Amino acid sequence: MQEFRIRIRSFDEVKDFIRISTSQPFPVYIGNDRQMVNSTSYMGLMSLDHTGDLLVQTDCSDSEFLDFRNQAARFLAE
Repeated sequence: MQEFRIRIRSFDEVKDFIRISTSQPFPVYIGNDRQMVNSTSYMGLMSLDHTGDLLVQTDCSDSEFLDFRNQAARFLAE
């Protein structure tokens, strides 16, 4: 499992992150201390607390992970 942290602050950012997640050939999960949801689900993402960082987790190759992380670079919380 590979992971990184992001921040999402608006509905438009939720839509953009879902667009990036659905283009991946592997499952992507996002969440916090209390829950993890499928990152392609509007309902799931909207149910999360967006006041802090969110954890993105996926199980893929190193090269796929780097490509995905680069696509999501504008959301990185680092």
